[in-house]
Amino acid sequence: MQLHAIGGDITRVHVDAIVNAANSTLLGGGGVDGAIHRAAGPELLAACRVIRATRYPDGLPVGQAVATKGFKLPAKWVIHTVGPNRHAGQTDPGLLRAAFVNSLREAARVGAHSVAFPAISGGVYGWDMAEVARIGVSAVHEWPAAWRAKTAAASLSRQSGDAAGITATLYAKTRRTEKLDETSWRAKESHRIAANTKPSEGKAKGTAICGNAESENLGESPIESVTFVLFSPEALEIFQDEITRRTGR
Repeated sequence: MQLHAIGGDITRVHVDAIVNAANSTLLGGGGVDGAIHRAAGPELLAACRVIRATRYPDGLPVGQAVATKGFKLPAKWVIHTVGPNRHAGQTDPGLLRAAFVNSLREAARVGAHSVAFPAISGGVYGWDMAEVARIGVSAVHEWPAAWRAKTAAASLSRQSGDAAGITATLYAKTRRTEKLDETSWRAKESHRIAANTKPSEGKAKGTAICGNAESENLGESPIESVTFVLFSPEALEIFQDEITRRTGR
């Protein structure tokens, strides 16, 4: 996945999804939030009102993210997230990282291939820009591996569920036809496995299971590029340095 940092106006960037550093009301505000609402038009506010009414009546929690259409923006989607406000005592770096990660997750969910981020919490919310860059770039840089790990875990979970279902079906059928209690059925099944498994089969079967899990298309994240869009030259330099430190480019 490609990482970039540029200066400019996030509302004019041509990507699939832009991230809005929103407040929990989702009803617009100052800074990036206000700029995005103005550029997207009143339809964005209407969509946010629906989300508030149907999904988040108490407001979007800090660190969470939700998607709307981009309406009049060049971007097809807007991913709204709430960064932690240091002035309000929200000083946990995990909350800031969650805002980046959950925004990526939501962008992937809607199928975005390119995403643009502002410096979440780096303005009026009082976080040091260097810390925002460190946490944000780290979260984005580690995202592809995190996505693969999550997808692999989900795949193995499905396989385990399928295997358990097959075993339960066979167990029920055998008990019905042979009128066995559970203890007798398990003893018979253990004897059958021991009698029909050669010494080398255990490893071979285990390898086959792992091979199937690995050969299955575990799914790469659809996100191919992430761009951090910064207003100030100072912030841009900080993010560029952090990207270079993380990626070597």
